Formats: sequence, C-alpha cells, structure tokens
Amino acid sequence: MASYASNVVHCKLSSLVGSQPELILGVAAFDQLSRLYPGWRCWVYSEFEFQTFVAEQQAAQDIFALVPQLNLSGVGRVDYAIFVPQVSMQEPLLVIEIDGHDYHERTQAQASSDNRRDRALTRSGTPCLRYTTTEVLRNSDDAAQEIAQIVHIKLSEKVERENVRAELEDAEWRLYYHRCGIHCV
Repeated sequence: MASYASNVVHCKLSSLVGSQPELILGVAAFDQLSRLYPGWRCWVYSEFEFQTFVAEQQAAQDIFALVPQLNLSGVGRVDYAIFVPQVSMQEPLLVIEIDGHDYHERTQAQASSDNRRDRALTRSGTPCLRYTTTEVLRNSDDAAQEIAQIVHIKLSEKVERENVRAELEDAEWRLYYHRCGIHCV
C-alpha cells in the first residue's frame, strides 16, 4: 500500500515527467531513498522550484532533491537529477535516464547524442544510470534499489572527501600557527 507521501509524489510527478515509465521510476526512487534514509526528507522539485530553492536555502540539511526534466549545462535535459543540497546544489549526485527503445536506439544520431551526454556527465564526475522502458516496467523496485545504492555510495564518497579536506585545512592552520609562534591547545 502506497504511503501518503508516495501518493503526493505520484501526483506531482504526473505533471512534471514525460512518460509513464519516468513516473513509475520516480515514485519508486523516492520510496527507496525514503526507506534508506528515514531521518531525511526527499523532495520533488520542478526545475523552477529547484532553482528557487537553491537561491533561497543555502545548504539545507538532510534533504534529497529529486528533480525531473532538469536542463544541465553541457548535457541538456535529463529525466532525473538527484541532489543533496548540503553537498552540492550545482552538481547532482546522480543522473537517471529512461530510454524508450523506439527513440533511443532507432538512429545513429540519437545513440551518438546519448553517448555525448554520457561523456559530459562523466567529465563532471556525475554518474548516469540508464534504464530501458522495459526494465522500468518489469521491475522498477530493482532499478530504484540500484539508484539508492549509487546515491549512498556517492554521498559517502563526497562526505569522506569533505572530512579529509577539513582535516587538511585544520592541519594547515596548526602549521601556520606553529610557524607564527602561536601555540594552540
């Protein structure tokens, strides 16, 4: 049985996404992230809402932002981008694409465009998970679980890097103080 939050997300995504498989996977990803991080909030934003959110709330804590149909610079419009605002509001942790067989595998031009977009995401350090419509329709729960696992891995990596960066900065200040003859306890 779907939760109230899932029903609200379903209604909101219905007006934001371009296809039924995108809707199904969006709701499943929301549910999986909510289960994996029960103390966190998972919000769904339109592109406009997310841009407004970014401008108004600097580094909100313990929030996932699921943004469908987001236009990423150098990449174009992606089906979903998942952000953790306290980590970055400009670079998503993960991008998700749902590819219909008719559209994405019919022409060389479309395959080339998808490959170019994937390379642009790779250069920026953002992983892209691609699912076919068939994969989503047959087992959206497995896809959502994979999405949540990748988000967890990327979030853990970014938090670890931030901890190392903070330790290095602290050590640099201690060295500076030591060179200046200031002793810290």
